[in-house]
Amino acid sequence: MIVTNGKLAILVPSRGRPQTFLRFLESFYKCMTPGFSDVILRNGLSDPLLAGYEVFESLPNVHRVVGTDEGFNSTWAGTAGYCPAQQDLYTRFPGYSAYLCIEDDTVLASVGFDRWLLDAFDDFEGRKGMVELHDRAQTIHVQCFSAEWCKALGYLCKPEIGEIAFLFARYLAGNNRFKSGKGHAEYTHIPLLRATDTERPGALMQPKVTSEFYRQLDDYNKNWLPEHGPAERMKLEVR
Repeated sequence: MIVTNGKLAILVPSRGRPQTFLRFLESFYKCMTPGFSDVILRNGLSDPLLAGYEVFESLPNVHRVVGTDEGFNSTWAGTAGYCPAQQDLYTRFPGYSAYLCIEDDTVLASVGFDRWLLDAFDDFEGRKGMVELHDRAQTIHVQCFSAEWCKALGYLCKPEIGEIAFLFARYLAGNNRFKSGKGHAEYTHIPLLRATDTERPGALMQPKVTSEFYRQLDDYNKNWLPEHGPAERMKLEVR
């Protein structure tokens, strides 16, 4: 049995979007269960709007990390690539019971989502499972992993395959280690506030980013997954 602090860590890398992150944080405070979750914010050193994030350090249930720029602008031609940043936060904060990977341009919509997520993992054998939150906008995938899942695999997500790591996580979960958050843990993806057009645009708004993603996805399906997928999935079956 893994000893944890019994709380959910909500990992939110954010670059060039302090006002957009504020919108996310406001939704967190509306939906959180006191004592059950923390937001862990990660910024990059060269962020041109870095100073705009300083105000969040004094807020309750928020931990801020300023680290390398990897995971913000080194993947997908300078725009996305949150997976390395999510992995970095997991290694920095290893004591949580579960880890929610979510983006700053989202709004949480389910009151008590954190407590429901923590309880949901009890239904998986050995608590090794993944819950995918329900996106009301149907645009992106947001996933939550138990500490037991991460320990079995040795990582939160595979940064070397970029954002495809979240598709890979769905493959690893299969049917017996997957649960939908529909009706209990829901959110909406809202790319940017109308008043914040100076903030960094989202990946879905940039055609070159989209085309590069599909190129990487093709390589993943043809080469990476057949070579690595079965062995990685077996790690979750070891007792």
